[in-house]
Amino acid sequence: MEQRPSARQRIMDAALTVFRDTVVCVDAQGRPLRDAILWMDQRRVRQPKPLPKAKKFLFAAAGMTDTIDMLTHTAICNWLAENEPEMWEKMDKYVMLSTYLSFRLTGRMADSVASMIGHIPFDYKNRVWDKNGLTRCLYDVPQDKLCEIVPAGEVLGRIPE
Repeated sequence: MEQRPSARQRIMDAALTVFRDTVVCVDAQGRPLRDAILWMDQRRVRQPKPLPKAKKFLFAAAGMTDTIDMLTHTAICNWLAENEPEMWEKMDKYVMLSTYLSFRLTGRMADSVASMIGHIPFDYKNRVWDKNGLTRCLYDVPQDKLCEIVPAGEVLGRIPE
């Protein structure tokens, strides 16, 4: 950009890619409340919230008990709620790294449905936040602490000069 300042005017689009399932917890101004937790983190929850009996039965009937146990014990959101309750209460949004970086570029706390992967309450079939489905009880991030999601391919925002 320094060598060819006129090139800036010709930029039409920008793309962003990150390692998924890296979490950033931000306050109401979008400032991180703690260091990001990377996808490869090995923290484990000591006492996850009990699963609703009906869902526990469904998971057992499907032979998923061990998998569900592993997922609830390794989910970053569950670890934060258990080990950093003050930060968890203060947190305005629980977002993936792609969401945070998009916010820093555009000022909009939104992300594409194509970027939603990881230990989050997301309904992958319908491409919406899971309100009462299977993943909600595993990753119980309050609905108001989740970002806006937009269809894949839609503009997430504009990068100001």
